[in-house]
Amino acid sequence: MRVITNTALVMLGLGVMLSSCSKKEQSQKTGMTYNDRTNGGYLRFRQTHPTPGPGLVPIEGGTFVLGGSADQDITYEYNNVRRRVTVPSFYMDETEVSNQDWLDYLHWINITFPNDQELYYNALPDTLVWRRPLSYNEPYVDNYLRHPAFQDYPVVGVSWDQAQEYCVWRTDRTNENILRERGNLVTWKDNAGKQGQGNASAGSGQPFNTDIYLNGQYRGQGVDGKKMIPDLNPNAKNTGTGKNGRAVRPVRMEDGVLKQG
Repeated sequence: MRVITNTALVMLGLGVMLSSCSKKEQSQKTGMTYNDRTNGGYLRFRQTHPTPGPGLVPIEGGTFVLGGSADQDITYEYNNVRRRVTVPSFYMDETEVSNQDWLDYLHWINITFPNDQELYYNALPDTLVWRRPLSYNEPYVDNYLRHPAFQDYPVVGVSWDQAQEYCVWRTDRTNENILRERGNLVTWKDNAGKQGQGNASAGSGQPFNTDIYLNGQYRGQGVDGKKMIPDLNPNAKNTGTGKNGRAVRPVRMEDGVLKQG
């Protein structure tokens, strides 16, 4: 009898779980069912927590008191007033950007814009920072960036503007790789087959950019992947690329897939 009772309780619990999982979520304000094509396709996205990109670690934010007392402001500039400052959480590289990382950046510029020598030149680090009076650092000037012995050493001679451009490039390449691996864009293998090389501009005439993609401007034949997300918008046109010819859409920021720069 006890075995039968336990079995009945387990079956009842499974039934409750299945019924709760199968029930669609509804708006708390209007009662409209979410993710239903028949009522207009109002979307509610799965809650996700942002994860760090490759090589990044999360740094927890917090608050602290900045500044000292008025007695310490001996120059009377009134810029030392104690105040509470809040720093939001952010991501930081676990290690420095290495020479190999920067050479990857230069290689991408070279294969994507082979005729733009100025763009490639502007991305080169200033290796002359090794030169100092009364010192002989010419081997570093000539070899530090490109010699394999220094490939894991931190890159030097990078300006603020170059670092900003590198961060934008890194965000775009990370998001492009995510979308191609998921099948939301043409995969790397199919992309290389179309171009004859792994160039990121296959089918679009321009390299992948996260902002352009989110604006819906990075689409079309040779760009859209085989596993795009179904579009529940009733006004969306059936393109025939989705399952049973249903309309599909690109990834949005609300999907929690893309990394933020």
